Amino acid sequence: MNDNEKHIEEFVNGIPFDAPDNEHRDELKKQLLNSFPKHRLQPTVQTVNVWRNIMKRKTTKLAVAAVIIIAVAISVNILDKSVTPAYAIEQTIEANRGLWFIHLKCEPSTNGHVDEIWAQFDDNRQLTNLRMNYLNSMDGPKDVVWHEGKAEIWFKARKRIVVLGEEDIPAQMKSYKSFDPKRIVEELYQAQDSENVQIKIQESSAEGEPIIITMTQKDSPDLRTVYKVDPETKLLQQSESYKLKEGEYKFVGRIRYLDYNNPADLEIFVLKPPADVFRVDPTQEIGLAKGELSDDEIAVEVVRQFFQALIAEDYTKAGRLFGDGVISADQMQQMLGHTKFLRIVSIEPAGPNPNLAKKGLVVPCTVEIEKDGQIHQWKLDQLRVWQVDNQPGRWTMRGF
Repeated sequence: MNDNEKHIEEFVNGIPFDAPDNEHRDELKKQLLNSFPKHRLQPTVQTVNVWRNIMKRKTTKLAVAAVIIIAVAISVNILDKSVTPAYAIEQTIEANRGLWFIHLKCEPSTNGHVDEIWAQFDDNRQLTNLRMNYLNSMDGPKDVVWHEGKAEIWFKARKRIVVLGEEDIPAQMKSYKSFDPKRIVEELYQAQDSENVQIKIQESSAEGEPIIITMTQKDSPDLRTVYKVDPETKLLQQSESYKLKEGEYKFVGRIRYLDYNNPADLEIFVLKPPADVFRVDPTQEIGLAKGELSDDEIAVEVVRQFFQALIAEDYTKAGRLFGDGVISADQMQQMLGHTKFLRIVSIEPAGPNPNLAKKGLVVPCTVEIEKDGQIHQWKLDQLRVWQVDNQPGRWTMRGF
C-alpha cells in the first residue's frame, strides 16, 4: 500500500456515514483511488460523476467536506513531489553569488588555529574586510583584522597591536581561503568529474532537515568530509571532517556557518582595544628623518624635539618620536602626562651605547619638570636613540 492509499484508507474509515450507507464506504475508497492514479494528475469525467453521485447520498455534510479536503491534500502532495527538483551542487554555487557577508566558527577550538571568522565582500565578490579571532596561538590569544587595506594584529597577552605592511597582507588572506564556503563548493563541484573522488548526495529527509553531501577520496579512504546544505537557501550550513579509526569514521572537526548577509554590526572589522594597549605601526613614518645630519647630530635632534613636544603637550608628536612604532597621543599622555615638562636645561653630545647588547647611541639630557607641585631637574643619562629598523634614514628614541 503506497502513501496515497494509506491516506485514503485512514480518512475514509473515519467518515461518519449513516448506518444504512456503510456499504458505500468501500465504493468511496475505490473511487478515490481511481481518481488519483500514480501517473495522472487531472480528474476525469468519471471522477466528476462519482462525486455527483456521492453528493446525492445520505451522508452527512461533515463527511463530504472531509473527503474533499483529503482529496485536495493528496492532489497537492502529488503535485509538490512532481515539481520539486533534485538538489545539485550548482544550486549552491548560484546561491553563493549573492553573498556579501559571512560569519563562521571552527569547532573544536584548538591551539594555534583560528576560532571565529567574519568576512565581507564587494559587488565583484572580492574580499574587502576580514576578522579572524584566535583563542590561543604561539603568541597567545590574538585578533587579526584586515580593514581598509591595512592588516592589524592585536596580541592581547602582550597588550600590543602590530600593523602589517602590504607585503604581509596576502598571507592573512590565504589563511581565510580554506574556510571560504564559495571556494569549498566550487571545488566540490569540480571534484564530481574526478575518478579519485566519490560524492554522494542525500536529499532532505524531512522538513527543516539539511541536504547531506558526503565526499571520500579513493586515495585517502580513511578521510571523509560531510557537508550540510540548507534545503531552502541552498547555502552551506557546515562542513564536518571524519577519520577512519577501528573501522568507524570518527569526528575530527567542523566549520559552522553561523550567518550569511546579516551582520549584527560591521564595526566588528574595527579593533577596539583598551587604552593601555600599545600600537606599533611601521607603515606610518615614525621618528625623525636624518637628512644630511650625522648619526650624532640626528640622535641629539631626536631628543631635543621629543622634549619640546612634551613641553608643548603635543603627545601625538612625542609618540611618533618614541618607541618602535606609533604610540597614540592617549598612550603617550598616560605614560608621561602626570609630569609637567617646563624646559630643556641641557643636551650633551651623543656617545656610544655602553650596553653592547643594544645598538644605537646614548644622549645625556637634563630637563626641568614640575611634579606634585614641586619643580626640580631631572637628569637622564641613558636616553637611547637609533635608526628605525624598517625605515632607513629615520631615527627614534627607544627608552630612558
